[in-house]
Amino acid sequence: MLRSLETLPVRTTSRAFSATGILLGFLFCSFSLLGQNATGSISGTVADASGAVIPNATVVLIDDATKAKRDTKSNSSGFFHFAAVPPATYTLNISAPGFKDWEERQITLTQGNNVNIPNISLQVGITKQ
Repeated sequence: MLRSLETLPVRTTSRAFSATGILLGFLFCSFSLLGQNATGSISGTVADASGAVIPNATVVLIDDATKAKRDTKSNSSGFFHFAAVPPATYTLNISAPGFKDWEERQITLTQGNNVNIPNISLQVGITKQ
C-alpha cells in the first residue's frame, strides 16, 4: 500500500535538509573566499619640481626581504603601476635622464591593498654614467 506523506519518518526529511544546508554553507564560504585578493598594487605619478610629469622614467620595485626586483617605465602621463604585488615591504627607485635618482623606503603592502605613492618629485641633476 502507499503511505501518505504524513506517515513518513521526520528524521529522513530533516537529514536531507541538514545535508543540503551544510552543502550550501560550504558553497557560500568558498565563493566569499574567491573575492579575497592575495596581492595588491603600487602606483604613482613621476613629476619634476615644477609639477610637470616625467614620461619614460625607469621605476624599480625591490622586495626588501628577498631583494627581488620588478621594473617598469612611467607612461606619457608620468604614471606607473605594479599589479599583482605580494604583501611585503618594498623600496621604490625612480630614475630619469637629467634628474637625480629618487627613492622611497619601507613601503608596506598588505593583502588586497592598493598603494598610491604621493609626491614623487625628481630634482634636476646629473645622471649617472
